[in-house]
Amino acid sequence: MTVRLTTDHSHLKIGKLDVTIRPISIDDQNIEAEFVKNLSAQSKHNRFMEGIRELSPSMLKKMCDIDYVNNMAYIATIEEDGNEIEIGVCRYVNGKQKNEREMALVVADKYQHLGIGTELFNHLYVHARANCIKRLYSIDLRSNTKMHKFAQSVGMKMELDPEDDALVIYSIEPC
Repeated sequence: MTVRLTTDHSHLKIGKLDVTIRPISIDDQNIEAEFVKNLSAQSKHNRFMEGIRELSPSMLKKMCDIDYVNNMAYIATIEEDGNEIEIGVCRYVNGKQKNEREMALVVADKYQHLGIGTELFNHLYVHARANCIKRLYSIDLRSNTKMHKFAQSVGMKMELDPEDDALVIYSIEPC
């Protein structure tokens, strides 16, 4: 059974922040571009495992044009001076096997350690479960201690990547 949760918006109070968590859309390319551009070099390196400065137009389109089943993304946004600002994203894309998806999570440096990543992950997890995704996994740098702590906190299992000892694979089974 395939479930499309396209109107799944949550409005949360996290500390003093009014945060909206919602599916990303093709119209979010500008705020996604600004979000990535404003990440620290370390956060970009942890997320993309390379030194990118900003996303190309084709990469932006790919990251924002989701089908809600094989690839899904939730963003966390706040309103600042009348503008919607993206402060985090958690996504999955097709994995190596039919019923698994590779996921990624990143929260803007200024907003880390507030629970935003956990909220984003929970939305993605519920969506994966509703779509009977058997496994969500994330391939991360072994040196990414923030992801290690996060993965442990949400119950993900960790294994060393058999092909690259600088990487680890975190996984969880929603369905």
